Amino acid sequence: MSFHRLSTTIYLKITAALRFPRIAKLAVTLLTILISPAHSGTLQLNFSHTFGNQPLNLNSLKYETSHTLSVSRLSYLLSEFSLQKPDNSWLTVPNQYAFIDLSSRRTKFSLDHIPPDHYKALRFNIGLPQKTNLANPAQYPANHPLNPNLNNLHWTWQTGYIFLALEGQYRDKQNPETLPRLPPRQHPQ
Repeated sequence: MSFHRLSTTIYLKITAALRFPRIAKLAVTLLTILISPAHSGTLQLNFSHTFGNQPLNLNSLKYETSHTLSVSRLSYLLSEFSLQKPDNSWLTVPNQYAFIDLSSRRTKFSLDHIPPDHYKALRFNIGLPQKTNLANPAQYPANHPLNPNLNNLHWTWQTGYIFLALEGQYRDKQNPETLPRLPPRQHPQ
Protein backbone atom coordinates (compact mmCIF):
# COMPACT_ATOMS: atom_id res chain seq x y z
CA MET A 1 0.00 0.00 0.00
CA SER A 2 1.38 3.37 -0.92
CA PHE A 3 0.13 6.80 0.05
CA HIS A 4 1.24 10.04 -1.49
CA ARG A 5 1.26 13.38 0.27
CA LEU A 6 1.14 16.70 -1.50
CA SER A 7 3.86 19.10 -0.39
CA THR A 8 3.89 22.81 -0.98
CA THR A 9 5.64 25.95 0.13
CA ILE A 10 3.62 29.05 0.93
CA TYR A 11 5.45 32.38 0.83
CA LEU A 12 4.16 34.60 3.61
CA LYS A 13 4.57 37.91 1.78
CA ILE A 14 1.32 37.42 -0.14
CA THR A 15 -1.61 35.05 -0.27
CA ALA A 16 -0.50 32.06 -2.30
CA ALA A 17 -2.46 29.17 -3.72
CA LEU A 18 -2.38 25.43 -4.21
CA ARG A 19 -4.09 24.39 -7.40
CA PHE A 20 -6.13 21.24 -7.79
CA PRO A 21 -6.46 20.88 -11.59
CA ARG A 22 -9.95 21.83 -12.84
CA ILE A 23 -11.41 21.47 -9.36
CA ALA A 24 -10.54 24.32 -7.06
CA LYS A 25 -7.92 26.73 -5.88
CA LEU A 26 -6.97 26.59 -2.23
CA ALA A 27 -5.73 29.95 -1.01
CA VAL A 28 -3.81 30.15 2.20
CA THR A 29 -3.74 33.37 4.16
CA LEU A 30 -1.47 34.10 7.05
CA LEU A 31 -3.44 35.78 9.83
CA THR A 32 -0.82 36.64 12.35
CA ILE A 33 2.24 35.42 14.17
CA LEU A 34 2.38 36.15 17.87
CA ILE A 35 5.88 35.70 19.25
CA SER A 36 7.40 37.38 22.24
CA PRO A 37 11.15 38.01 22.07
CA ALA A 38 12.03 35.56 24.86
CA HIS A 39 9.49 32.79 24.36
CA SER A 40 8.01 30.66 21.67
CA GLY A 41 4.75 31.76 20.15
CA THR A 42 1.78 30.76 18.05
CA LEU A 43 1.36 30.98 14.30
CA GLN A 44 -2.32 31.31 13.39
CA LEU A 45 -3.39 30.34 9.87
CA ASN A 46 -6.70 30.78 8.03
CA PHE A 47 -7.42 28.93 4.79
CA SER A 48 -9.65 30.62 2.22
CA HIS A 49 -11.04 28.27 -0.44
CA THR A 50 -11.80 29.57 -3.91
CA PHE A 51 -12.76 28.23 -7.34
CA GLY A 52 -11.14 30.43 -9.94
CA ASN A 53 -11.57 33.91 -8.48
CA GLN A 54 -14.80 33.13 -6.59
CA PRO A 55 -15.21 31.99 -2.98
CA LEU A 56 -15.96 28.25 -2.87
CA ASN A 57 -19.52 27.81 -1.56
CA LEU A 58 -20.69 24.29 -0.86
CA ASN A 59 -23.73 22.83 -2.67
CA SER A 60 -23.81 25.61 -5.24
CA LEU A 61 -24.02 24.75 -8.96
CA LYS A 62 -22.18 27.84 -10.10
CA TYR A 63 -18.66 26.64 -10.91
CA GLU A 64 -18.06 26.26 -14.63
CA THR A 65 -15.56 24.08 -16.45
CA SER A 66 -16.60 21.67 -19.20
CA HIS A 67 -19.33 20.81 -16.67
CA THR A 68 -21.17 22.78 -14.04
CA LEU A 69 -19.80 21.69 -10.66
CA SER A 70 -21.09 21.63 -7.12
CA VAL A 71 -18.80 20.73 -4.22
CA SER A 72 -20.62 19.21 -1.24
CA ARG A 73 -17.59 18.30 0.88
CA LEU A 74 -14.01 19.51 1.16
CA SER A 75 -12.09 18.10 4.14
CA TYR A 76 -8.39 17.39 4.54
CA LEU A 77 -5.56 16.74 6.98
CA LEU A 78 -2.28 18.70 7.11
CA SER A 79 1.04 17.70 8.69
CA GLU A 80 4.82 18.09 8.64
CA PHE A 81 4.91 21.87 8.88
CA SER A 82 8.19 23.72 8.37
CA LEU A 83 9.08 27.41 8.43
CA GLN A 84 11.85 28.90 6.29
CA LYS A 85 14.31 31.08 8.18
CA PRO A 86 16.12 34.14 6.74
CA ASP A 87 19.22 31.99 6.05
CA ASN A 88 16.98 29.68 3.91
CA SER A 89 17.21 26.78 6.39
CA TRP A 90 13.96 25.13 7.49
CA LEU A 91 12.63 24.86 11.03
CA THR A 92 10.55 21.68 11.37
CA VAL A 93 7.44 21.99 13.54
CA PRO A 94 7.05 18.40 14.80
CA ASN A 95 3.92 16.52 15.85
CA GLN A 96 1.38 19.18 14.90
CA TYR A 97 -1.60 18.46 12.68
CA ALA A 98 -4.53 20.37 11.24
CA PHE A 99 -7.99 19.29 10.13
CA ILE A 100 -9.67 21.62 7.62
CA ASP A 101 -13.38 21.17 6.85
CA LEU A 102 -15.25 23.68 4.74
CA SER A 103 -18.76 22.48 5.68
CA SER A 104 -18.21 23.15 9.39
CA ARG A 105 -16.25 26.35 8.59
CA ARG A 106 -13.21 24.85 10.27
CA THR A 107 -10.64 26.78 8.23
CA LYS A 108 -8.37 28.15 10.97
CA PHE A 109 -5.70 26.47 13.04
CA SER A 110 -2.59 27.34 15.05
CA LEU A 111 0.95 26.05 15.19
CA ASP A 112 2.29 26.27 18.73
CA HIS A 113 5.80 26.58 20.22
CA ILE A 114 7.25 28.56 17.31
CA PRO A 115 10.61 30.13 18.26
CA PRO A 116 10.94 33.87 17.57
CA ASP A 117 12.43 34.62 14.14
CA HIS A 118 11.58 36.30 10.84
CA TYR A 119 10.21 33.46 8.71
CA LYS A 120 10.02 33.74 4.92
CA ALA A 121 7.84 30.76 4.01
CA LEU A 122 5.69 27.91 5.30
CA ARG A 123 5.53 24.41 3.84
CA PHE A 124 3.40 21.43 4.78
CA ASN A 125 1.96 18.16 3.50
CA ILE A 126 -1.62 17.31 2.70
CA GLY A 127 -1.78 13.90 4.34
CA LEU A 128 0.08 12.22 7.18
CA PRO A 129 3.41 10.47 7.64
CA GLN A 130 3.01 6.69 7.37
CA LYS A 131 3.65 6.03 11.08
CA THR A 132 0.97 8.55 12.10
CA ASN A 133 -1.39 7.33 9.40
CA LEU A 134 -1.29 3.76 10.70
CA ALA A 135 -1.25 4.59 14.44
CA ASN A 136 -4.20 3.84 16.70
CA PRO A 137 -6.69 6.72 16.24
CA ALA A 138 -8.27 6.04 19.65
CA GLN A 139 -5.28 7.76 21.29
CA TYR A 140 -6.44 11.24 20.25
CA PRO A 141 -8.73 13.32 22.49
CA ALA A 142 -12.11 14.53 21.21
CA ASN A 143 -10.91 17.92 19.91
CA HIS A 144 -7.65 16.66 18.31
CA PRO A 145 -7.46 17.02 14.48
CA LEU A 146 -6.73 13.28 14.12
CA ASN A 147 -9.69 12.10 16.19
CA PRO A 148 -11.82 10.12 13.68
CA ASN A 149 -15.07 11.18 15.38
CA LEU A 150 -14.13 14.80 14.75
CA ASN A 151 -12.72 14.57 11.22
CA ASN A 152 -14.65 11.62 9.75
CA LEU A 153 -11.54 10.92 7.64
CA HIS A 154 -10.47 7.52 8.93
CA TRP A 155 -10.98 4.22 7.10
CA THR A 156 -9.96 1.50 9.56
CA TRP A 157 -7.00 0.67 11.76
CA GLN A 158 -5.57 -1.34 8.84
CA THR A 159 -5.74 1.31 6.14
CA GLY A 160 -5.45 4.62 8.01
CA TYR A 161 -6.80 8.04 7.14
CA ILE A 162 -8.36 9.66 4.11
CA PHE A 163 -6.01 12.58 3.43
CA LEU A 164 -8.40 14.68 1.35
CA ALA A 165 -12.15 14.24 0.80
CA LEU A 166 -13.61 16.15 -2.14
CA GLU A 167 -17.21 15.27 -2.93
CA GLY A 168 -19.84 16.84 -5.11
CA GLN A 169 -21.94 16.70 -8.24
CA TYR A 170 -21.70 17.95 -11.78
CA ARG A 171 -24.13 18.77 -14.54
CA ASP A 172 -23.28 17.96 -18.14
CA LYS A 173 -23.76 21.11 -20.24
CA GLN A 174 -25.09 19.02 -23.16
CA ASN A 175 -27.65 17.23 -20.95
CA PRO A 176 -28.58 19.67 -18.15
CA GLU A 177 -31.39 17.47 -16.76
CA THR A 178 -28.86 15.03 -15.34
CA LEU A 179 -27.11 15.70 -12.07
CA PRO A 180 -24.84 12.71 -11.40
CA ARG A 181 -22.66 12.42 -8.36
CA LEU A 182 -18.92 12.49 -8.84
CA PRO A 183 -17.78 8.86 -9.08
CA PRO A 184 -16.45 7.53 -5.76
CA ARG A 185 -12.72 6.95 -5.50
CA GLN A 186 -11.60 3.61 -4.24
CA HIS A 187 -9.15 3.54 -1.36
CA PRO A 188 -5.79 2.03 -2.44
CA GLN A 189 -5.34 -1.54 -1.26
